[in-house]
Amino acid sequence: MKWWPFAKETMEVVEPASEPSTIDRMLAKKCSRDEFSLLYLKLLQESVPDQKFEMASDMEIKIVNAEGKEATTHLHNLWIAYSRGDADRREILERFVSTIPKLTYDSPPLAKQQIVVLVKDAEYLATLPKFSITDHFCGDLWLVFAQDLPDRMITMKLSQLDEFEIEKAGLLPLALENLTRIMPSAEQNGDGPWYWLSAGGDYEASLLLFDAVWDQLAQSVDGEIVAAVPARDTLVFTGSNSAEGLKAIKDQAAHVVKTGNYVVSETLIIRRGGKWEVFNAN
Repeated sequence: MKWWPFAKETMEVVEPASEPSTIDRMLAKKCSRDEFSLLYLKLLQESVPDQKFEMASDMEIKIVNAEGKEATTHLHNLWIAYSRGDADRREILERFVSTIPKLTYDSPPLAKQQIVVLVKDAEYLATLPKFSITDHFCGDLWLVFAQDLPDRMITMKLSQLDEFEIEKAGLLPLALENLTRIMPSAEQNGDGPWYWLSAGGDYEASLLLFDAVWDQLAQSVDGEIVAAVPARDTLVFTGSNSAEGLKAIKDQAAHVVKTGNYVVSETLIIRRGGKWEVFNAN
């Protein structure tokens, strides 16, 4: 009689379960801001192994390349885009990761014709290095001076003022002159009582700084001009005497801040005596 010490059975081979990738973990659920920062740090470490990454603050990552050159990436805009749970979160993450190696490239020398001014909010300002050149505008809005390069924007350093023998007071006129050359002509859109301006999609918020634009537009609204810049590419405005227009731009600003990219602020501001100040409807 033949026998075997063990019964012969058909064994099913079970492959060990693989752990989800870091990006899949980020897409599987809506992470908290702290979880997001740590997972994004890990994603960078995996995606760009020839560079070193470490958290410099809760929304700032320090980068060091193989030659020892350092750079910093700020997570503010990425976090806003991710936290909204958009269907294209994978594309957003991959796009931001793809820009990381460029941050430690040697930048071309700063040229005066590349200096621009951005309008940002106080939350964005808190993510910038202390050496950045900024100035308060009104309410929660701030001016941030930067270098406009073909593939990225670099915040200017205070030390660069000495390099170019530029006084800080002279930066804004220079930046506005450069923007006049860089931007397409601004166009007024809408049938009233509220309108929006378009100028290429990158610097609409900076149009707040062009007095001549607002002197011309003052005739198209009922009352004083009230405006909002909910995103860098969105500037809406109406007249202070138009209840319909005020409600429309308030709703529009809230919608853009909630759903848009590169958001700025919902704050409504009013132009009085050639200056902007926070609008108080009461």
